[in-house]
Amino acid sequence: MTSLPVTSPPRAGSRAWLLADTPLTRTQAVWGRRYRIWLGLRKNPLAVTGLFTVLIVLLLSIFAPWLTPYDPGAQDLAHRLAKPSSLHWLGTDELGRDTLSRILYGGRITLGMVIIVVAIVAPLSLLIGCVAGYAGGWVDRLLMRVTD
Repeated sequence: MTSLPVTSPPRAGSRAWLLADTPLTRTQAVWGRRYRIWLGLRKNPLAVTGLFTVLIVLLLSIFAPWLTPYDPGAQDLAHRLAKPSSLHWLGTDELGRDTLSRILYGGRITLGMVIIVVAIVAPLSLLIGCVAGYAGGWVDRLLMRVTD
């Protein structure tokens, strides 16, 4: 097996370089594949909208400690049930807690739960799929019905 040299993409004619039928380098092959995926994704506006929405929520949740002006658990009964204003962009709840801060910090908790669920479910589903594929027959049908 021959190894392709690693080079950086050229500045001029990058589109032609990315869409070349036979890449000359490993870098060209990798970036060409990524560019083709992006072109396919770009044709579906709902997918792009969903991707950007998830990225925005992800970034807001990750950077919540630096973006929120208030502690999400701090109570301020003097400002309870306040309407949205310049102080509290989404208002406050019945205990005077800032709603925006609570939403952003809640996103952090949700992301943590998603990571834990994926870490548990991915190996388990891989094991079930391997057993179903190896055994076949009634075991396959049973496991697929249970997972459905």
